[in-house]
Amino acid sequence: VFSHDEGMKEVRDIFEGEPDAALNLRLDPGQAIGKSFGVEALPATILTVRGRQIARFAGVRDWNARAMRDLLRKLIDEDRN
Repeated sequence: VFSHDEGMKEVRDIFEGEPDAALNLRLDPGQAIGKSFGVEALPATILTVRGRQIARFAGVRDWNARAMRDLLRKLIDEDRN
């Protein structure tokens, strides 16, 4: 996960505390990573598996929704085959 915020204070405000370590969150305040992926608007989510893009989502998503979790599992499983 990359954040375009300038510092971790802004990130902690959004997450209402420390983000889960499993997110492996990194700051990208200059948006270099986002630009390299062609991100033009936020929020944007790019799912990569072993360095290869397998899905792209524009806009806000409910990542805790069962349907979204099922979709992500399906995409990852399909990429493994």
